[in-house]
Amino acid sequence: MSKLIIKLTFTAWAVAFIFAVVIISFFMLPDFSADGALTLGHGATFAILGAFIFAMAGFGISNTLALRNYENRHVLSKEKQGLLAFAEPLQLAHGESFRTFRLLSIAKKEARVMLTAEGWNISDEKNAKDALERLSTASECVACSAENATKIPAYRATREYLLQTGFPQEMLDNLQSYAAYDYGRTAFIARLCARVKFISEEDAWRFVECAANNARQLYNNWHEYIAAYVLGRALALGEFTPWTFEHRKGSPFLLFPFK
Repeated sequence: MSKLIIKLTFTAWAVAFIFAVVIISFFMLPDFSADGALTLGHGATFAILGAFIFAMAGFGISNTLALRNYENRHVLSKEKQGLLAFAEPLQLAHGESFRTFRLLSIAKKEARVMLTAEGWNISDEKNAKDALERLSTASECVACSAENATKIPAYRATREYLLQTGFPQEMLDNLQSYAAYDYGRTAFIARLCARVKFISEEDAWRFVECAANNARQLYNNWHEYIAAYVLGRALALGEFTPWTFEHRKGSPFLLFPFK
């Protein structure tokens, strides 16, 4: 942690302490009213509560600054940021940045839980590499084919939403595969696996690059890729979710070329 962050942390805690002292001093002054004891008790309660709130605010501010400082000191190259852009839907959902490889909002324990739950069953290096191989190549993609897709309500709702938000009907009609859903999950799962040391960062990047290259061969631009991703998700999970990540300020889809 940089000296600036340390100074800001101590400053935040100092402010909380001073605030608590002032409040306590105010309420600890002699009160000769009949309910003086009650006033004193309330004063102490408010003092402790105020100190706690200010302390937590100070901690939150210092933690946010520390994470931002780490991100600024470990910014990836534009090329690698562009590779992580393929996983933006999941990254955005979990509050993670595409500017650094290390996950900053997800602790190791939480990452381990995420990998063993939700059908992944990833608990060691072999499981991790097998799962990432399947995802990065879409070898077992359950949503790749458009066959009978229109019979699924979530698919129809998602397609209608895409049309309403400006995706051309001709483009949606010509999509032949929804493997983007697997490619889009690869980088995020790879980052989770690296977070808990199931794989090395070098291995993680190998899977990330493989998924990105396969996506670039299958789709022509971000529009096609995004449409295939959200439709693939609807097919795989049977859920409709209104996506708005494409035009978000600072979106990697606006910052980096697809190919």
